[in-house]
Amino acid sequence: MFRKKTKIAVVILLAVAVCIYLLQMFLFKEPRTTFFYLLQDLAFIPISIAVTTIVVGEVIGQRDKRESERKTRMLTSTFFTAMGMDLTESMKHMVVVDQELEDVVENRCTMNLEQRLAFIEHKHVAMQAKKECFDEVKKLICGWETELLVISSNPLLLEHEDFSRLLFAIFHLIDEFRIRGDYDLLTQEDLRHYNEDFETTYKLLLKNMITNVRYQKQTYPNLYGTVRKRYENSN
Repeated sequence: MFRKKTKIAVVILLAVAVCIYLLQMFLFKEPRTTFFYLLQDLAFIPISIAVTTIVVGEVIGQRDKRESERKTRMLTSTFFTAMGMDLTESMKHMVVVDQELEDVVENRCTMNLEQRLAFIEHKHVAMQAKKECFDEVKKLICGWETELLVISSNPLLLEHEDFSRLLFAIFHLIDEFRIRGDYDLLTQEDLRHYNEDFETTYKLLLKNMITNVRYQKQTYPNLYGTVRKRYENSN
């Protein structure tokens, strides 16, 4: 709906245009010529709309998309710097040794980025949640619950499916921790379910970490070098 001021401005502009055309016909006494140019101007309106709404709109849309992606990458980068890397490292100790997965994550393979992400998505990662690792992951995730809620409330994440899925997986783990209680109270069925949830979360961590590493390398190479060195030292 147009605002009242906008409607008034449109009426005034149309009235001015009509007055100008009437003045032109009065002064030059050539209504035929006036109507010819009027129709010519009207014919140009669809072209003007097409240029403004389609071409210019597409350019602005692409710019907004890049800006939105940049802001989203800043969120994911903050997440990994703050707790994502520590969480990935903690969950890594639950993984049954898998050299093929490690080679893909470390980019010691011939796959491109999309192939690596697809590989991780469909790869079965065997997890074994032992008490020490379980307690470490639980403490880390639950300690960051408030910050994760703040990050997840950002509407920009709607356009970043993998990162949204990661947050949902982490929040699901928080619910599981509350409902099932401490490690010593878990049954074998509880542990089996946890291992499945840990696998889902770990795979999403790896996918988001890989895309975040590429973003850091392209955008902030100095920071990427520091993060890379920290990751290598942790191993």
